[in-house]
Amino acid sequence: MIAKKNSRNNAWIEKEKPSTFFPKDWSKSQLLLEITEAYENKQMITPAKAIGITFNSIKVVFSIKGAKVFLVYPEYEETKLYT
Repeated sequence: MIAKKNSRNNAWIEKEKPSTFFPKDWSKSQLLLEITEAYENKQMITPAKAIGITFNSIKVVFSIKGAKVFLVYPEYEETKLYT
């Protein structure tokens, strides 16, 4: 389930269309495989944050609360354009 927070009442609502920051051509099964790989090789940055790397060399950030992962997203790396 993918949910988003309603800014009007702070309630979580299920999103109508799933969205992702991961490559659009990844199937759900590939996404889970890649996230599992990143989780298995993760390094803890803080007690609430870990970073791992997928089979495709994408750095993935895990936000952890207690013993549960509640958020997973690719790490953003700003690219510099030269003119």
